[in-house]
Amino acid sequence: MRDWCIFSIDVRNARKLGHEPLDPPSLDRALDALERPSVVDAGELARCNARVQRELASKLAAAEAAIARGDRGGARAQLKAIDAHYAGLAASAIIELGARIAAL
Repeated sequence: MRDWCIFSIDVRNARKLGHEPLDPPSLDRALDALERPSVVDAGELARCNARVQRELASKLAAAEAAIARGDRGGARAQLKAIDAHYAGLAASAIIELGARIAAL
């Protein structure tokens, strides 16, 4: 989750439950954690979002380079990998590049 800039994560172990439903005290602790406001460092969030955008831009540039070389199969494979990893974050670019690939 942290790779996707989700920093307000709180992990609690419910001991001795295995695959059983949570016992009342564990459920109460989980609900209390959900109700507590989370504090996220704005600078850390901005740096993380910028990193994700740089990584995405780099992968899109590689797909564009494959299109420019006329490498339809390579471009399509890169686009599928981008879609699998970034999904909606890259949706508009995926649609645009997909149309360019189809025109090759």
